[in-house]
Amino acid sequence: MVTDVRAMQGMLMLNRGQVRDARARLQECLAFWSAQKHPRWVALCELQLGLIEERAENRAASLASSGRSRRRYVQVNARVQAAAVAQHQQRVEAMRP
Repeated sequence: MVTDVRAMQGMLMLNRGQVRDARARLQECLAFWSAQKHPRWVALCELQLGLIEERAENRAASLASSGRSRRRYVQVNARVQAAAVAQHQQRVEAMRP
């Protein structure tokens, strides 16, 4: 649960415009969930990192992270989440390169 709260803090940082801090916080959470081998939480962290990179106008990194997220959601048969990530990817793809 501590890691969940830390991820939420990271997203709050993003909302405050603290992109670097948000990225660092979510990378910590991703490392934790990866070590725990928890695919749904890894997928969520990857999506959140994709949102951070979108805010930073880093199109390639956002697409890469969200692509990993979508693949993980598909692997665990989380269709609704995979579809939501696909919408995010479409929005990012529409950004200027």
